[in-house]
Amino acid sequence: PADLTRLLVDAQPQILEVRRQFDMALDARSRIQAGQLSSRLQGMVDELDPLLGLVDDGLSAAVTLPVVLGADGNGPNTYLLLVQNEDELRPTGGFITTVGRLVVQDGEIVSLGFEGMDNQEDWTRPYPAAPWQMQEYMNANVLVLRDSNWFADFPTSARWAEYLYSYDHPGPLDGVIAFDQHFLVMLLGVLGPLEVDGAPYPITS
Repeated sequence: PADLTRLLVDAQPQILEVRRQFDMALDARSRIQAGQLSSRLQGMVDELDPLLGLVDDGLSAAVTLPVVLGADGNGPNTYLLLVQNEDELRPTGGFITTVGRLVVQDGEIVSLGFEGMDNQEDWTRPYPAAPWQMQEYMNANVLVLRDSNWFADFPTSARWAEYLYSYDHPGPLDGVIAFDQHFLVMLLGVLGPLEVDGAPYPITS
């Protein structure tokens, strides 16, 4: 990641110029009415459209990644990680069993730590009232960090997670990242088997 980040930072002027030209190409494509083309040209456009989507996503990632990875000259970025158990479904992917704190700068991990959610509440603090569904069906009167992803709108869940996390961990956060077992399967599918201390065999997807 650090090497990739350096390459992306060095290439930003060229990437931004390609982004500008590609946006012009997308605008031109939006004015083409494929149904009025010959069958041969229509087939070419049909093959081109999925590739345009891939290029669009790739350019967006190339522009955004240096910022996300703390390589925009503004110092390290700090992210709250929500580790979710999809076996107990919640709107953003699963019940929050663990939270982590990730600090990255220039594409390198500065620090990474995790802590469980068991008995983490400070009951001397004023917790907000839980949503009515939690009160009625789960007998939960207040909203705590492990339940902060109750909301189907992820930005709302992320804001509640940041707020409740700040009770015991003051300081600004640059974002919230949630993941579940399905994400780990996808990640291992890309990275391949991993050797983990204490595991007698490689961990695969």
